Amino acid sequence: MRSWNRLLQKLAGLSEEEELGLIGELWLLERLLTSQGSEAIGFWVGPASENHDFRYGSCEIEVKTTSQADRVHLINSMHQLEASQGHNLFLQSVHVQMAGGQAGFSLCALRMLTHFTRGRAILEPRGG
Repeated sequence: MRSWNRLLQKLAGLSEEEELGLIGELWLLERLLTSQGSEAIGFWVGPASENHDFRYGSCEIEVKTTSQADRVHLINSMHQLEASQGHNLFLQSVHVQMAGGQAGFSLCALRMLTHFTRGRAILEPRGG
């Protein structure tokens, strides 16, 4: 929980690249929460500065997010493309684009609220 709090405190000072990365990770986290339930929160190891963003059993997922139409991604380190020993590594490519008017959401407007309904936790975008 401390990692989450530190992460949320840093939101205001993120670069555009860091914001894109966080949006991609939150996008995947929301889907994992929907399919796996609240335990999926523990799969997100990115805030703990691990080599990859998510780890579940023997699977690791590196999320790369871009706003470029050709989906070119920046690789910060070769470690991002190497699976940890005993793990399989998957690369999740997320493409985002600017939305006009009231469409879409902003990172600042995304309030992570965990709701437990029928054993599932979900994230909801909030206006603001």
